[in-house]
Amino acid sequence: MKILNLLIMLSMFGGVQAQNRDLLEAYLKKDFKYIASVVEQKDIFTSEKERSFYLALFERDGEKAVETYKALFQEEEELYLKYLAAERLQDYFYARGYYATSAEYRQYVTDHERDIELSRFNAPKGEKETNRGRQDDEKYYIQVGAFGIEDNARQMVEMLQTQNYVARIKMRQVSNRRLYCVWVDGTEDFRSTLKLADKLKQKYHLKYKLIKE
Repeated sequence: MKILNLLIMLSMFGGVQAQNRDLLEAYLKKDFKYIASVVEQKDIFTSEKERSFYLALFERDGEKAVETYKALFQEEEELYLKYLAAERLQDYFYARGYYATSAEYRQYVTDHERDIELSRFNAPKGEKETNRGRQDDEKYYIQVGAFGIEDNARQMVEMLQTQNYVARIKMRQVSNRRLYCVWVDGTEDFRSTLKLADKLKQKYHLKYKLIKE
């Protein structure tokens, strides 16, 4: 991994606790020798799930490692572990020729590199307190479509509303083009909104962006 990509990844995972920054950096640099030297030390991990991710790197039974990554991807609330598990699964299925399955995990990785504003979510404590007055009035929205024709956006909104989602049209001007974006209401909490977005994606096969406004 190029140094530039490494720095980008580390900035994305700003919420990782200090004691595990070295471990994460070693993983991104593929320094498995260092990871192997510390992985048995239970007290350095913040959770058993985090430890299970690193232990799976050295699991000789490939299928068992995959099951660990699948469980982390499906159940884990910590975004960085979910993201890293998706990366491992993407590589595993690609190497074995399951390109469609690999592409599904790759799409998750790509969506979250590009769209999730982790730097805002994981802002330092002082910065959060400074911006609290502004942020109290903000919440997350899930954009699930952007159309050049308003009727197309309206049809999607009506479909979502029949499924009891709070959906609306948000008009945007992009490069002198008017777009009718479909937004589903999230909450003020990032993680609960992310869960809802993933549920929408799985149920309706919709790509999404998380937006805070």
